[in-house]
Amino acid sequence: MRKIDFNFSEKIYSFEEIDNYYNETRRSIETRFSKGRNINYYYEFLLWSETQINQLQEQLLSELSMTASFQTLACIESMFRTDFIVRCQLKKRDYLSKEFRVIYKSTRMVYSYRLKEDILEKWKNYKPIYGELIDRIREAFDFRNWYAHGRYWDFEGRTNLRKFNFPSIQSMRDAFLEIIKPQLLLVDGFGDSDYNWKR
Repeated sequence: MRKIDFNFSEKIYSFEEIDNYYNETRRSIETRFSKGRNINYYYEFLLWSETQINQLQEQLLSELSMTASFQTLACIESMFRTDFIVRCQLKKRDYLSKEFRVIYKSTRMVYSYRLKEDILEKWKNYKPIYGELIDRIREAFDFRNWYAHGRYWDFEGRTNLRKFNFPSIQSMRDAFLEIIKPQLLLVDGFGDSDYNWKR
């Protein structure tokens, strides 16, 4: 069997860890803004109006949701890119692997391959039945790019950010795990790596 010549990291979040982070942090925020559970509530929000308190809570929950969505999408991206590396280096003979190898060069940094154009578009051509889900993922990565690069352009003016809140991204992720993930070639025990993807 061919070996994978790539130094894979073991520091990627699992989806379970992201879910736990979201749930624990959400509970902490809700506790802070609860008159019954936060013993310092009246001291902490002295001179605050109810509107100000509600706005701050909504802001914190919104930022938490976007952060968890961002982490989830980063994990999905790493899975697609890992599959890309494995298919190219193992020189698989299926249609998708051959399409990837047309553009693959071992000297190029893996992040220089465009996720949407070089990887996702070829997945869509390979499995047209996945087209709707691939389009959802591609649109979600538009949000991810906006978030990752400082949100300096008017992304919100062109789309509804609620489409990318964490429950919506979780739903898309679950569809990805059910439909696409079983098709991915992911690293598990190649070389010195003991790299296992967890749901």
